[in-house]
Amino acid sequence: MVFDSVAAAHDCRVAWSEQVAGAGTGLEGEMAKLAIVATIEVAPDRREEVVSHLMAHRARCLRDEPGTLQFEVLVPNEDANKVLLYELYRDAAAFDEHWNGASIARFREERSGIDIKLSGTRCSLRE
Repeated sequence: MVFDSVAAAHDCRVAWSEQVAGAGTGLEGEMAKLAIVATIEVAPDRREEVVSHLMAHRARCLRDEPGTLQFEVLVPNEDANKVLLYELYRDAAAFDEHWNGASIARFREERSGIDIKLSGTRCSLRE
């Protein structure tokens, strides 16, 4: 799913959550961990500001959300308008709690006015 702006991302958060949390894992009867691989596109002159907000969001998530197992912020060396995320959740319900939680609401507020495009892929973690 791709969002053309902050407002569009905010308006589409329920659809994103339903797409990710509502989709099956393909592992019937198992509580599969859910991984999200996401790309954020942002103007190069705003990237460090977004990364700063993401790092604060990351710390809150790992501290306050028991279902958030891993949250990595990756900054490409050769693409100044992108930030990549790797997030790992206990299961789809934990992602839903994260997506509707206080930390992401704060992140959205902190970066209001910064246009971004957000795309992501839901993955089942095979262990």
